[in-house]
Amino acid sequence: MAFGMPGSPRKMRRTDGVGIIGKASGLAFLGDFRLAR
Repeated sequence: MAFGMPGSPRKMRRTDGVGIIGKASGLAFLGDFRLAR
């Protein structure tokens, strides 16, 4: 989040992509954890 500084659309876009990927992998990890439990 700190890397997405105002005035840098390229960095903001990159941070958004990483955030979306992180959310997706995080949800998958939580799902696997619940199933394993």
